[in-house]
Amino acid sequence: YGAQILATEIVSLMQRRHEVEYCVVTAKEGRTNRKCSELGIENYTSCYKYSTYYPLQNPCLNVIKRTVKRIMIDFSDKKAIYKIEKEIDVSSFDIIHTNINRDMIGGYFSRKYDIPHVWHLQEMYDSHFGLKTVRKKQLEWMNNNCDQYIAISNTVANDWITHGLMPSKMNTIYNGIQLDNYKQRQISAKDSQAIRFVMAGVVCKEKGQEQLIDAIASLPMSIQHRIEIDFYGGGKEEYKLDKQISFMGYRDNISEVLYKYDVGVNCSKGEGFGLSTVEFMASRLCVLVSNCGANTELIHDQQNGLVFEYGCPKSLADCIEELYLDPEKRNRLMR
Repeated sequence: YGAQILATEIVSLMQRRHEVEYCVVTAKEGRTNRKCSELGIENYTSCYKYSTYYPLQNPCLNVIKRTVKRIMIDFSDKKAIYKIEKEIDVSSFDIIHTNINRDMIGGYFSRKYDIPHVWHLQEMYDSHFGLKTVRKKQLEWMNNNCDQYIAISNTVANDWITHGLMPSKMNTIYNGIQLDNYKQRQISAKDSQAIRFVMAGVVCKEKGQEQLIDAIASLPMSIQHRIEIDFYGGGKEEYKLDKQISFMGYRDNISEVLYKYDVGVNCSKGEGFGLSTVEFMASRLCVLVSNCGANTELIHDQQNGLVFEYGCPKSLADCIEELYLDPEKRNRLMR
């Protein structure tokens, strides 16, 4: 996930550039912990839960689900707080940084120990994955237990302000990547008629892999046979859907393979920033994105990529066909 990758990068860079001592606490063992251990950074796992849930359409059942979920989360968080305070001297910290908006633990410790708290907003309020807050006044609680918010795009910042976060505490700092890690696609004078597409992100409905498959299926067979698509990301094991479509699974080294493709696609429903989009740009691919979330903050239609209408397979198919039929435009948009 992008938030996890960002956390790892922040810790790595700050440790190298500043005299900062870190203590990292995660909900469960993962990539961030492994990286911290490699760097010799103190890190722990706890059992806290994210304070969000997937709502149900039935109002009565939804109230029941939300209530039960809140009770479970409160119980888990109390256990997590006890475990953290037993293992760590929280009062010794100067700043608390919460890396994702679903995590309330940082706000709790900030209030109890009167420690400045910076809260990273890594996604839209609810438009991407459809998650809702468990507590009725959760945003008010966030405002009362946060000194500064960092939104990863203006779209994210405005979305959370609209839902109730304080504008005076809001800051936009775009995510970034280390450009030195990315090989760039070389544009040849005689470009092949075949086009290789790539998508990177967890395989799920919200990321839109099915939209790309549906759009390709609607194209004339003469174009379909000239297109190959590779999907990178967790959620599916490696396998081929047909000769043109492959699910490659999760890759740690995606920066080393992107340059082999021609077009990078982001079909997300409500992308908060679009780390994969920046990776495509760094690899000098032609970029094709949906008109949702922060995609249009990064890609301007016909200038540094193409933008299609989300939820409209024809709009996406038309963009794909345009890129196929006009290799000169495809190469121009790669620059």
